[in-house]
Amino acid sequence: MNRDVMIEEVLHRFPGCRVEILDKGWSEDRKYILHSETSRTLLRVSGKPLEVQQEELDLVGALASVEGMIHPLEVGSLSEEWTFIRYTYLPGEDLREALPQLTENLQEELGIQAGRLLQRIHEVPAKREGSFGTFFSKKLDRKIQAYHDSQVVIPELEQHLPYIADHRHLLEHRPTRLQHGDFHPGNMLLHEKSVGIIDFNRWDKGDPYEEFNRLPACSQVSLPFAQGLLRGYFPENPPEEFFLLLKLYVLSNALGSVRWAQLHSPESLDYVLNVTRETCSWYPLSEDFIPHWYKSH
Repeated sequence: MNRDVMIEEVLHRFPGCRVEILDKGWSEDRKYILHSETSRTLLRVSGKPLEVQQEELDLVGALASVEGMIHPLEVGSLSEEWTFIRYTYLPGEDLREALPQLTENLQEELGIQAGRLLQRIHEVPAKREGSFGTFFSKKLDRKIQAYHDSQVVIPELEQHLPYIADHRHLLEHRPTRLQHGDFHPGNMLLHEKSVGIIDFNRWDKGDPYEEFNRLPACSQVSLPFAQGLLRGYFPENPPEEFFLLLKLYVLSNALGSVRWAQLHSPESLDYVLNVTRETCSWYPLSEDFIPHWYKSH
């Protein structure tokens, strides 16, 4: 469905609203701000089955009392092919763009806020079929294959491949919770020195610690923010198990990212390679599992 026809469908479903197109982000979903006389809401349109949209409404809706994030309002169909989920709207500027302009103390404070909000998201139980460990181990296999398919050789990454084989067992018996799915400053807003969480379109169900696979995207923008994120999430110092799993998850993300960029975003390949090398630099020795930049509370 082309853009003009889609907007006509949206206007038909939400009469009296002015429709503003949102083009930012990697998602294939179509996003709009609906302006009524009294409010603004966010509409996300996709080809997802209505039952998937409903599950998102139910799971993310469990956070309705938590301030500092968008909340789902309703789901529905625009046509036989297109469904929607409508969210509350949060004002603010892109946190990824704002962070470098702020003091390091404020960057860290915003990270602490984000960590506390992430902890609230992970309070929502979310059952999945089968073992998470089995599921993610297969995912790891696919990402290792994707790395080899890319035909790009990254020595800094390959020295850590034995770590994955030696630590897969940690995936067993991990809890499953609601996951935001793409938790980094590009999916956050800054408004009056407070963080706002947006874009649940990649929500998932899995190990809460897996959510930190986007930590490299945080540290690339602001290391104080990344440090604050850990401080906010963990009232005390993170347990050793967290760091062991963190390394597994960031390596997994790095393995799959190169091939993904080649296929879907060739212009971002240099950025992906830089992030991958920086992530590997967190662990100067192959046996290291705590990022060199981590500071205990």
